[in-house]
Amino acid sequence: SRPSRILIVGNMSRRKGGDLIAPFCNALGQDFEVTVVAGLRGDMPDVSPRGASLGFLKGLSESALIDQYQAADIVVSLSRHEGFGYTALEGMACGKPVVAFRVSGLKDVIEDGETGFLVDVDDTAAMARACQALRLDPTRAAELGANGRERSVRHFSEAVAAAAHLELYQSLLDSQP
Repeated sequence: SRPSRILIVGNMSRRKGGDLIAPFCNALGQDFEVTVVAGLRGDMPDVSPRGASLGFLKGLSESALIDQYQAADIVVSLSRHEGFGYTALEGMACGKPVVAFRVSGLKDVIEDGETGFLVDVDDTAAMARACQALRLDPTRAAELGANGRERSVRHFSEAVAAAAHLELYQSLLDSQP
């Protein structure tokens, strides 16, 4: 069977987990292909021959990035700090299960066990195990992806955001004397 495709979107800073790419790929093993979409500042991580294959892309158009999300089997976020989990939400909107660290922003987007999996910060071994479990159970992976798609539309769509803002503005107007 073909390797499972993992997509990571984000810069190579420590905050975004750039230093964890190699340990994560090494923990995954050879049944995975990891693609990182990021600016390429610094050195490319050195991955063991027994680890997942690793490729980098940069400067993608919006449609090319969407193509990458759609081609992935799993979306991963190695981010240690997140204001809002846009990459997780984008993966969910494309119907992909998401595996990420349990940090603010990502905890707000991902429902652990329902739309993906959350693991402890810096625990690349647990992250790899979650991805391996999804590889071994494609039905579960598809279920998490479908749940994520539904959640992204129900809670985070443009229409939902616009309605929430209008409701807020109206409540502020109504509270004026």
